[in-house]
Amino acid sequence: MSTMTETEKYQVMTEAKALELMQHPNIIGFKDFYKTKNLKFHIVMEFAENGDIEKLIKQKWKNAQETKQVEYFSEY
Repeated sequence: MSTMTETEKYQVMTEAKALELMQHPNIIGFKDFYKTKNLKFHIVMEFAENGDIEKLIKQKWKNAQETKQVEYFSEY
């Protein structure tokens, strides 16, 4: 954190605030944001019970090429 510029600190805070405002069934929910004593930022999100999006895509379309996976997933 001590090596972060003021611009980088601002960007982290802005991202945390944006995550807090997002509420959609397909977006992992924001829980908390805090800074530790040693000045590190932490964003706490909901638990992704079914894994991350990469895992979901790979399971759903095991044999499809990556570009086709993205196309299929955007339709999903």
